[in-house]
Amino acid sequence: MFDAPLPPQVEGYAEARARGLLPVVGEQPPRLLPGPTADQASLRVLAALAATMVAVVAAGKVGSAVFGGGGALAVVVGLVALVALTILYRAWARVGERNLAELRRGYTTLSLTAGSFWHGDLRRFGRFGHRPPWDYRGVWVLANDGTVTQAPDHAVVAPGLYPSPNRPGRWEVWTGQVWTGDFRPSPERPEATSDAFGR
Repeated sequence: MFDAPLPPQVEGYAEARARGLLPVVGEQPPRLLPGPTADQASLRVLAALAATMVAVVAAGKVGSAVFGGGGALAVVVGLVALVALTILYRAWARVGERNLAELRRGYTTLSLTAGSFWHGDLRRFGRFGHRPPWDYRGVWVLANDGTVTQAPDHAVVAPGLYPSPNRPGRWEVWTGQVWTGDFRPSPERPEATSDAFGR
């Protein structure tokens, strides 16, 4: 079921734990980090994606009615769509950074069944539909107001950033089931995994 090795079996885990760099899952639910939660940020990105799709279709129809059809219009609309999707992809990556900041504190507000926020070193997970599966049993799952929706099982290794078994000296995202292939430099201090919202 799980990728081997588990985070506690990776060289550097004990030192990282002693330095306070690993996710900390307390006995009581933590307070939410300031600013939008990972769940709220994800909903904003999904709303922006829907609005972008509507805007691109509307721009294509208006442009076709005003300027007539043609390849030039298709190219312009395609380029606008590509730029918008690139911006949304980067916004989704910021959602992932916020999620990692939450996981670092021992909780999450965003529960994915499977999926990624980054390219994942182009890893594919065939038995999981080619997307990394997530397991949040090891952390607090909180609603956007801080209400507990699931208490952690302290016997389960929490998802988050850990020393990587695949690239020595780097840290890798562990989903609670698999290593994603998303790497980060070794954090110098706990704040190194702070959220992307600058708070």
